Amino acid sequence: MNVILEKGVEEQPNMAIQIRAALKRVLVFGCSLILLTSSGLASAEECTTAKKQGKDLASQQKETRWLLYGAGGAVVLGPLGPGITGIVAAAKPPTLPPEHSLESLTSEQQVCFVKGYNRKIRTRRVLRAMVGGMSVNIVLRTATALLQADPLPED
Repeated sequence: MNVILEKGVEEQPNMAIQIRAALKRVLVFGCSLILLTSSGLASAEECTTAKKQGKDLASQQKETRWLLYGAGGAVVLGPLGPGITGIVAAAKPPTLPPEHSLESLTSEQQVCFVKGYNRKIRTRRVLRAMVGGMSVNIVLRTATALLQADPLPED
């Protein structure tokens, strides 16, 4: 940075002061970044563990009723039934089982646990609703096609 004085003469400010100020900014930024990253690593690892625990709990839940919901949707709504039932399954907010307590987890871990649980349980619900609906849909369409088919000609 040059400073122009009177009569077009340029003066350079003390370069050592500029370098020192720049290094100080870099050092402060670097230290801040290291502190944020190191504290974030521990909480990120804890969050990943809590999410996995939530997914494990969701895997243990029985969601067979969604197979029946999907089948009922296919019977009542026809080919659109599995899709509509899948949308309902995804939209319905999951709830944790009453026997499971989150009191032993920190608030950040609780949020991560619930996110993992919700994602897994919704995925399972949608999959079961679609499978139930599609299987009934296939059976109904096959039965309809067989009933409408012309009988074999007798020789």
